[in-house]
Amino acid sequence: MTTWLRMVLVLTLVGGGFAGFSFTLAGLFSPQIEGLSAKILAAAFLGLYGFVVWAGLAFVHDPTRRSPLYAALGLQAAWISTPLISYHMWSGALISVGLHSGTLQFVANFGASWYFSFGKPEVAGLGLNLFAIALLVLLYHADRIDDEIRRAKLAFD
Repeated sequence: MTTWLRMVLVLTLVGGGFAGFSFTLAGLFSPQIEGLSAKILAAAFLGLYGFVVWAGLAFVHDPTRRSPLYAALGLQAAWISTPLISYHMWSGALISVGLHSGTLQFVANFGASWYFSFGKPEVAGLGLNLFAIALLVLLYHADRIDDEIRRAKLAFD
């Protein structure tokens, strides 16, 4: 794996995950998040952002430990909005393209954000976080290259 990919993964997961954790924790003590169910939901996203940070730190500690990276990035790869359920979560960077309320939308941002609703009348939409998907593809490609290098080394031993 190249150094720049390692650094982008660590920055996105540890830095972005910490930003999401911090924003959500601050929101718990503000009027933004009212009611027990909203606080429980925010606590769940605290856990998800904690997992994102842990995935990045586990990778720093052991660069061969990549399964948590796939899960952490997978949580951020898509967003959905329906009358029944709506979800998005991202950390670090967002480059999103999607169809929402019949129009094509493009959004780019740095930081972190999450949203979840169940049973609220939301406008239908579906989109992809191209940044998270690009990191997933690059991580997968790096894994395949690293596997080939390991096999080649074993063949020479």
